[in-house]
Amino acid sequence: MRATKLKSMSKYDYVNGKWTFRATPLDYLHCIFNEYEWLMLLKGRNKPYEEILDPLYDIARKERYEDEELADIKITMKWLCEYLKVNTSKLSKWITLMYNDIVALNESEPELFMRPGQFLCSFYLTCSRNKYKQFYLGLDYVPRKGDNLTFYFAKALLDEGHFTITDVTIDHEYGRGTIRINCCPHFSHNDYRDWLLEKAHFLNDINSWTQPTDEDLLDEMLRAYAQRGHMPSAEQIRNEKDNRWKR
Repeated sequence: MRATKLKSMSKYDYVNGKWTFRATPLDYLHCIFNEYEWLMLLKGRNKPYEEILDPLYDIARKERYEDEELADIKITMKWLCEYLKVNTSKLSKWITLMYNDIVALNESEPELFMRPGQFLCSFYLTCSRNKYKQFYLGLDYVPRKGDNLTFYFAKALLDEGHFTITDVTIDHEYGRGTIRINCCPHFSHNDYRDWLLEKAHFLNDINSWTQPTDEDLLDEMLRAYAQRGHMPSAEQIRNEKDNRWKR
């Protein structure tokens, strides 16, 4: 029941001409099982699902270590309902709530997601539809640009589980340092793009003030930079796009 087995949750809406994304309770369950230890962070918070946290944790742990007790059992929502003695509607609601509560807890109490001696890292995870989610994780070491990250828990948030680290920065203010790590979907990472951006910075063709935060716009600027030999401004690219639409 691992999130590694999850297929894409995105579907194309032919009526509105765009991709839609919506996770199901089963998707949430897959992701929770992949980080089942976080279930214990929800205990003692007066949540309606309190009664099933321990048995759900036990099932996920046994599934993780391929316990013989579950050898011949396919864990489905139907089986869980029978095992936990909870109806389908209630279990679906509780599973979805658990997942969302873990995400909210990560935002409000990020220190709970790290062990003593680890570095607390703030990951900015983006997906192919330009959506992003910030998530805190404790790591034994600070990763480097170009490293890959596998984080299946994010699948129900962004429909992505594999990422490539594109930038690592350390922010320090109010007596506290934060390690910020930007990630893009693994398949979309492009070394030539990185080289172009580094070249532009090295030659002072772009800087932190002129580099747009819109990644799509930055891609357009870098393509023009590669083709023309000089870096156009963000405003030039916007005007060129507007003119193309008017033709």
